[in-house]
Amino acid sequence: RIAVPNRENDLFALNYIFDVDLRSWPLVCPALELADNAGTGKMDAAAVKKRLYALGSSIQTSCSSNRITVTLTGIDRNLETAKGLVQDLLQQPEFTDELVKKVVSNELSKRKDLLNNPRFLSTATSEFAAYGDNSRFLAAPSNKQLGKATSVELKKALARLAATQHRTVYFGPRSAEAAAKFVVLGTKHRPAPSVSPRQLHATKKPQVFMTSKKVAQSSISLFFPGPKLAPEDDLWASLYSEYLSGGMGALIFQEIREARGLAYSAFGYYNVGRKKGDQPTGVGFLGTQADKTIEALEKMLELMPVPPFEQKRFDLAKASMLRRSRTQR
Repeated sequence: RIAVPNRENDLFALNYIFDVDLRSWPLVCPALELADNAGTGKMDAAAVKKRLYALGSSIQTSCSSNRITVTLTGIDRNLETAKGLVQDLLQQPEFTDELVKKVVSNELSKRKDLLNNPRFLSTATSEFAAYGDNSRFLAAPSNKQLGKATSVELKKALARLAATQHRTVYFGPRSAEAAAKFVVLGTKHRPAPSVSPRQLHATKKPQVFMTSKKVAQSSISLFFPGPKLAPEDDLWASLYSEYLSGGMGALIFQEIREARGLAYSAFGYYNVGRKKGDQPTGVGFLGTQADKTIEALEKMLELMPVPPFEQKRFDLAKASMLRRSRTQR
């Protein structure tokens, strides 16, 4: 558990963070969406919302391919009661098959609409190009899985969440010792489905993945596998990113957009990963007119992954990082 003191007012924020691999737990995200309109074994959905309002509290959830966060905020004196509601919603959720069908129908409609969204298609194609079958988009339940989901299965998914190991982060006026007595969620916690390190899918030579769509602008993403880095090398990765795309005077912006007008958007950076074992990756992006795609890409490949060195630009990148470091202290 982590506790950070709030010395400004009597409000709190309580986060339960679950690092999980959703491929082994596909229905938990839809279940959390249902929890927004669920009742408990003690009160119906309308009563839950009314009670939260009376307590000056709110519950938000977020769910991605490898992390779930349940956030409770409100007036600190009502922490215990509000946290009890969170626990009841997870351990004793009440919603009907009719509500499940409605939520599933809405989700399937959203997915259909996304197939006509160029930005989504570009992102999904890029993710698959980089990570193959480990793409985060493939961690979501399939349309078939959603269509077969029942209220019983979804309630079990929520109950399993409360009994899963997680991290607790409290921000509020109480001390860490005082907060620890009231923020515990669930009992007998089981290990969470482990999250595998993110690795670019292996390839012996450059590969190109394409999604054809009648649009005015091309979106191009590039991924360059990098070597493992020691923690002390993260600073060099940040400097590399600053040199490439740290501002309007950075290399890629100047060479591709300003000097040649080859792209609406162009940037590159070095992604060291979020977790231990994630593969460091050079990432580049171009948003350009269809008829300028080839020329813009050729120029981008001259700049990444090994950019031409310019001492003046390098010094500017270092100075920019130092300024940002001072202002963020």
